[in-house]
Amino acid sequence: MPDSGIQNEPALLVGSLPRGEADSLVRFYTPGHGGLQLAARSLRKPGSKLVGQLQPADELQISAAHARAGAPILTAVSCSREHRLWRNDLNLLALYWFMLECAWLASSDDVSNADGYRLIVNLLRSDPQPAQRYGLASVYCMRVLALHGMLPDLFHDELTGAALEGECLCGPAFEGLRNARDPAHAGLPRHGLLLIDAPRLQRWRSLQSRPLLEYGKLDCDAVDAALLVGFLRVHISGLAGTAVHSAEFLSRQWKLSRYRDLALAD
Repeated sequence: MPDSGIQNEPALLVGSLPRGEADSLVRFYTPGHGGLQLAARSLRKPGSKLVGQLQPADELQISAAHARAGAPILTAVSCSREHRLWRNDLNLLALYWFMLECAWLASSDDVSNADGYRLIVNLLRSDPQPAQRYGLASVYCMRVLALHGMLPDLFHDELTGAALEGECLCGPAFEGLRNARDPAHAGLPRHGLLLIDAPRLQRWRSLQSRPLLEYGKLDCDAVDAALLVGFLRVHISGLAGTAVHSAEFLSRQWKLSRYRDLALAD
């Protein structure tokens, strides 16, 4: 962080934790610094000038100053663009917390941070209809997996290199896909694997390559969201060495199926 601190940095709220009697540690995700944790003095005192500006889903601008010890001090917050639709819809808010926790935990180099921030902001600005929330979650997961080099080849069998055709199989970590009906895989166990049908695979390929704001035209469903949220959850947890707690809330709120309910049985 430069000696001058932070001045009017675009930011999205990740969350906050109490510290002491009235202070808080506030987490932000920013394009220029990735994940930031700032000390907000007297944030929990009545009449705090900062608390009313710290709204989830809104695009914020923040300033901070260096402290002699510990986290930099949050000195100013302002809203540059409101997203009340997201704040007032618990389904969208659950997705927002998931996106921001993933972004925070996967925060890395400047280019990835800027791309990750831009992705979330573009989705926030899309003003989605209720039926498009599965598409929102799916395109976010697909793009983040690709952004961090965690997306497998969606066009070729991981074992034989042959083109993927028809139904495919993959494991819970989404590390690779293989043709479900290829005789070369006849002796391999299928129990616990996920079956991806051809229309779903084609939809995922479109999420990877089509313009971002066309996600609503792809008719993603609850199974798309369940699978891709689960894949991203596994990868982010492995990357950060900690659980993605918001994924559990999102899954409960959206009533998404769990991996064991979607996996193939004996």
